[in-house]
Amino acid sequence: MAWWAGPEMELRPGLGRGHNCGQALGFEGTLCEHNVDDCSPDPCHHGRCVDGIASFSCACAPGYTGTRCESQVDECRSQPCRHGGKCLDLVDKYLCRCPPGTTGVNCEVNIDDCASNPCTFGVCRDGINRYDCVCQPGFTGPLCNVEINECASNPCGEGGSCVDGENGFSCLCPPGSLPPLCLPPTHPCAHEPCSHGICHDAPGGFRCVCEPGWSGPRCSQSLARDACESQPCGAGGTCISDGMGFHCTCPPGVQGRQCELLSPCTPNPCEHGGRCFSGSTCQLDVDECASTPCRNGAKCVDQPDGYECRCAEGDGGSMTSWQESGGSASRGEGANNRLGLGELGGGLLARTRQGQ
Repeated sequence: MAWWAGPEMELRPGLGRGHNCGQALGFEGTLCEHNVDDCSPDPCHHGRCVDGIASFSCACAPGYTGTRCESQVDECRSQPCRHGGKCLDLVDKYLCRCPPGTTGVNCEVNIDDCASNPCTFGVCRDGINRYDCVCQPGFTGPLCNVEINECASNPCGEGGSCVDGENGFSCLCPPGSLPPLCLPPTHPCAHEPCSHGICHDAPGGFRCVCEPGWSGPRCSQSLARDACESQPCGAGGTCISDGMGFHCTCPPGVQGRQCELLSPCTPNPCEHGGRCFSGSTCQLDVDECASTPCRNGAKCVDQPDGYECRCAEGDGGSMTSWQESGGSASRGEGANNRLGLGELGGGLLARTRQGQ
């Protein structure tokens, strides 16, 4: 609600009993006891008049402005209607007349013209009150419902029968001609000289129609920027370009698509001469005595990658012992010799032999 102060009123002299209200602006009466109603007649066009002392103000109705609420607010000034909608200014509101294909208060909703899936063999791209079909290879037409006949150009050589397919064709070649186009062995295109293109007859030879992204007489030159030009491989890796991309051959200790990651084994975290693969760092010695392999009261002594059995005194007789270490066994003679384990079928077996 807007408020506007009105103009001051003229000087009004008072009357009667020798009193003069000439200096009391906005009042009248014998004793200047009455406030002049500056709202009569009502000066506000579209609002409520509020009387003051020798002044007035207008409280404008919604949608109006100005000193006397004489101007309508233009709600269309901010251009609220989208997608080309026409704005109609009303009192304290507006109305958007939306173009075909749109809806909503501000015409902000684009009606999905692809909702009915109109494209038979293609992808539908929605527009404003329209759609376009992007056809799959081998199909054409506004709705992508017409299969292209690749045999229409008679691509097969003499005597060959063309069989149409989706986005392609095949030739049934007679004996003596070379597939895929049933060309005689002497034909320039018989051995497919175009690396990334299609071979066509030409006076005195052949010509290649290259696939997108390739050029050259035989379509062997890539138009794509050399992927290795920016040296994408880090850590001294070797970049190899294949015309469409690249791959990096990384030096030892480095991995990743661009040799950007250190190998988990660089530097070698394994202790005690261990070889790094992943996971454990070989800092714990395996206790081969945990399974109590020594018999007849012999004492087991754990060693790196093996163990020894020390026989109890008083075991009479001569004894042969086996010492297991690193996958090999050693043998000794005598009553106090060490008793070890040999390998049998992937396991370890303690063995003793009484003297002869």
